[in-house]
Amino acid sequence: QQCTKAHREKEKRTIRNEKDDDITVEDVKNVTATHLSFEERFHLMCLVSAYAFMMSYTTLIVGSSTFVVLSVGGNSALAPFAIAAFNTSWVFHIFYYSHFVQKRKKFGFLVGTAFGSLGGIIGCIAISISSPIFLILASVPLGIASGIGMYIRFAAVEIVSPQFKEIAITLVLSGGCIAAFLGPETALGTRDVFGDNLTYFGAYLMAGVFNILQAISIVLVKFPSSPTQKIQEPNHKHKHKQQDGVQGSHSDDDNNNSNNNATSTETKVPLTTICQKRTFWIPLVFATSAWVLMALLMSVFRIVMTQLGFSPRQSLLVIELHFLGMFLPGFFTGKLIARSGCLIVVCASVFFFAITVLRGFLANADSAVFWILSQICFGVG
Repeated sequence: QQCTKAHREKEKRTIRNEKDDDITVEDVKNVTATHLSFEERFHLMCLVSAYAFMMSYTTLIVGSSTFVVLSVGGNSALAPFAIAAFNTSWVFHIFYYSHFVQKRKKFGFLVGTAFGSLGGIIGCIAISISSPIFLILASVPLGIASGIGMYIRFAAVEIVSPQFKEIAITLVLSGGCIAAFLGPETALGTRDVFGDNLTYFGAYLMAGVFNILQAISIVLVKFPSSPTQKIQEPNHKHKHKQQDGVQGSHSDDDNNNSNNNATSTETKVPLTTICQKRTFWIPLVFATSAWVLMALLMSVFRIVMTQLGFSPRQSLLVIELHFLGMFLPGFFTGKLIARSGCLIVVCASVFFFAITVLRGFLANADSAVFWILSQICFGVG
């Protein structure tokens, strides 16, 4: 009995030592970090800049691509396909991110900027030769780059302590508010800079420049190699553990292996099973409906405003406020979902969409106030 009791005490000491060794970098940050360090602030500001540059060429292309197609000889029926190609190519980043960016974030984001730079080059060539088809093709790599860059906001939480995750996401989203004005204003400011025959050449040139600036910002960021990186313990602890009973260590290894295998089998769920759940396809329906409405209105509303006699400056202001309405709710929707639930937020979205539709039927389309209010509500929804 005394031998059995001594063996149990030895096993308890071994378990306690292993728990002490399982300290991670996040655990230390939780205990010691009371404010953002200089390194964390620097890397976070780099990600804010990268996100702002990424969203700047996104708002630039979405806001002006229909006009660019018309300027190179395309018609109003062909112009919306530029935004359609941009939005469709977003699908590519889902497959790309899961295989590359999740494991090698810096490399993945840099490949995304390479796609964006390629899209800017193709766009410049298309404008030079006045080819609407090439201009639509230029939207494909630009859409891929924008889709990959959207994950910058999630990467921001990995470079700061866990208690500062909300601050990190908020700061990165502020880059989107900057881009709501920077991208469209860049498109308008570079118009006709290279001559009357190259009206929007500067817009696609700046799209490439924004990708280069985004790449520089990403290079300056040091992403953690692993969020659960183990802290090295002194060697004497490992030697002390080696002196414990061999039978206890073998049994612990067997238990750990069985637990790891059980965990891996529990977390692997077939995709077909996920797609059959209401918790998947109901949000999918809402998200698809929102994107369809966005693509439907955004692809034609600047053309409609031009046909009604509004100036490019007026339609540009409307789209800037629309983008601002898209990004501003990001500062509080997370807390609202946590407090009230997803259903309340979805109902609020439907409410703002309904206001947009009702204003389209009841208000005077010749009024700039109508366009401003309806597009702000549409962006918020």
